[in-house]
Amino acid sequence: MEEDAAAARPLIAALVVSKARGGLPASGFFDCARRVGRFDGDLSGPEGSAFYAAEFKKAVEFWRSAIEVVDRVPKFDSHPEDGN
Repeated sequence: MEEDAAAARPLIAALVVSKARGGLPASGFFDCARRVGRFDGDLSGPEGSAFYAAEFKKAVEFWRSAIEVVDRVPKFDSHPEDGN
């Protein structure tokens, strides 16, 4: 998460959720988000849910567009059929 924050990217860790927390990430996610200056609220209240929902949406949009860019890059065969 520190890398994402330093690069001003959405937190990729938002894409990981805990089954035990009703679809929210574990408390460590919020602790780290607080440490990197992204979250300053009560993780057990509506602030935590709202922050997570917004960060999840930003992460999905960011990483989806990153994958689309990679998919547009021409691919080269590293093992040409002629054996070279």
